[in-house]
Amino acid sequence: MYDIHAHILPGVDDGAKTPEDTVKMAQVAADTGTKIILATPHRKDVTEGSSVAHIRELIEDMNERITAQGNDLKLVLGMENHLDVDLPDEIEAGRALPMNGSRYMLIEMPFFGRPNYIEDVLFKVQLQGITPVLAHPERIEAFQHDIDLLANFVERGMLTQVTAGSVVG
Repeated sequence: MYDIHAHILPGVDDGAKTPEDTVKMAQVAADTGTKIILATPHRKDVTEGSSVAHIRELIEDMNERITAQGNDLKLVLGMENHLDVDLPDEIEAGRALPMNGSRYMLIEMPFFGRPNYIEDVLFKVQLQGITPVLAHPERIEAFQHDIDLLANFVERGMLTQVTAGSVVG
């Protein structure tokens, strides 16, 4: 099993606070059958308080710590990219990262409201050769009020990532 959305890196965003937290989270994940976790810090937390190079080093360090505990789970590089008007430029500049170097990108819609730029920005992202993976659509107000909006995005080739707790409780 692959976890494609996890705030598991210590001290980067609202996820793990310490390296020990990361190792514990990795063990729980491995115990439930997860083999790979895509570490997805928020883009704003990386660009404002850290750097992509630091995140890469952190993943390497955490993988060493996880392996030292006898766990064969691996962390790989990703990012949770908030959908804003700057996203296409951030992709071009290498500050908005795809999922483990692929052409798939985890994108978080605004939780509330429906800004008029959503469709345009997602289209521009697709024109860049990126397939948007919309993070936790079940928590997004625009989709709660208009499921056809989400269906339209899926029909246009976008994917979704649903939070496990929303499915299994």
